[in-house]
Amino acid sequence: MPIDRIRQFTKSDVFKSFTVLFSGTLLAQIIGYAIAPILTRLYSNAEMGEMLYYMRLIAFISSFATLRYEAALPLPKQDHHSYLMYRFIYFLSFWVLVFVTLLLTLFTWVFGFIHYELWFILFVILGAGAMIVINVGTSWSVRTGSYGIISRQKITNSLVSNGLK
Repeated sequence: MPIDRIRQFTKSDVFKSFTVLFSGTLLAQIIGYAIAPILTRLYSNAEMGEMLYYMRLIAFISSFATLRYEAALPLPKQDHHSYLMYRFIYFLSFWVLVFVTLLLTLFTWVFGFIHYELWFILFVILGAGAMIVINVGTSWSVRTGSYGIISRQKITNSLVSNGLK
């Protein structure tokens, strides 16, 4: 019977994990949408564009720094292999962030190609580092099946990022 199948599915671990992730993501989205009208009244379109530029720059640098290896963390069969990849991602990311910092500093002060302030470069590197930690931590939580942690992280991330805006 279809009703028995539905009852059986609602008691499964897949359904429970789905509802935990879904509710956390939904709450995080609601927080973002609730704060958006306040932000659009506080800041001009140019200021919102600068914030979006900053966010895209952070996303690009963090993707480049990890080479998106964190997406492969759930794949290895043995936890030891996955942990080695976890450590390698942080090692790689650290050195790429050092390289990007030196590159931005050289292009700003030595060559004068781009005109960033020192505080902007600092916040770009700190933001990229935070995004790397969030992305790698999310992938590690998927590997360990800690979906409640992912849900709480999404809600916290939404509160903090929208609060800082």
